[in-house]
Amino acid sequence: MPEIALSAPSAPPAADRLDWKDLALAFGVLVAMVALLIVLIVAALLGGVVAPAVFDDGSILPALIGYQSLAFMLAAFVPLLRHRRAGPSLLGVRPASLRWLLAAAGIGVLARGAVVLVLIVVTEAGVAIGNPQEDLIAASQGPLVAFLLLVLTAAGLTAIGEELLFRGLLFGWLRTHLAFWPAALLSAFVFGLFHGINVVLPVAFAIGVVCALLYERTRSIWPPVVVHLTNNLLVFLAARFLTDLA
Repeated sequence: MPEIALSAPSAPPAADRLDWKDLALAFGVLVAMVALLIVLIVAALLGGVVAPAVFDDGSILPALIGYQSLAFMLAAFVPLLRHRRAGPSLLGVRPASLRWLLAAAGIGVLARGAVVLVLIVVTEAGVAIGNPQEDLIAASQGPLVAFLLLVLTAAGLTAIGEELLFRGLLFGWLRTHLAFWPAALLSAFVFGLFHGINVVLPVAFAIGVVCALLYERTRSIWPPVVVHLTNNLLVFLAARFLTDLA
């Protein structure tokens, strides 16, 4: 496959490049955050602070998704303690032009439209497919305040957290060792697996490749975040106002 031309300066000095120690540190933070969440949930249930019903009605979903997103952000940023000179720009936290941001929003709309079209075709063909996001869709149809919290966490914070981790850190590390396409495809595959082996996987994989391409061209994390956020936001808007297209 042809190499994607960069529109950014040459690669940073070796001391400012991501390495396997950064990935190990990020993975360690994620494991610790998951363990902490399990302890907090068990303690809250045993202490009667929360009732088991909150896990059935979806009312705790925004809190859980928000925690996950913050865990991703922390996991992505902790390795920067080893790269203080480069700072957040090592993860692509730098401005992007309005032109790229608008293009990213358009790509997010097209991506969601493609997903809806595929789902309609598959459904009309009589193929039964499960939706792993049923809980999120159900929660989107709840009270307005709960819906807004869900949008804030599952659309906004999730987009930022996942892009920092999977594009800024994982793709950034792979890109120091591989050409663009192998790095983009591998990081997108891991991103897809994170969403589970289900109907969402190919969609997540495709979005992962597009986001990697945008990140490569702009050297900014914000265009991928906008693609991710736009797609997620449309999922929740459709779930609330156009149930059949969610």
